[in-house]
Amino acid sequence: MTYKQSEEKITFKKIIFRGSTFSILERKHLKDNKPKYYLFNIENKYYLSSLYETGENNTYYFDVRDDGKYLLKFNEDGTYKIEEL
Repeated sequence: MTYKQSEEKITFKKIIFRGSTFSILERKHLKDNKPKYYLFNIENKYYLSSLYETGENNTYYFDVRDDGKYLLKFNEDGTYKIEEL
């Protein structure tokens, strides 16, 4: 699967999902056409998901193994919303 990378830059650094805090990290080296950003729990040291672009500004989706897909929308006021797809 190939993903088109945009020039959009995520300015938000953390989200809370299912009671855990995840940092939004940027891949240093893009390979295998993986998305530029991903969610990682630094405290417990585990990867959750890549952040896939949706075509809308500040809107991404991510998928959680055995749990489904979620839409992540960042608002300009610094808040965000997560919706189950």
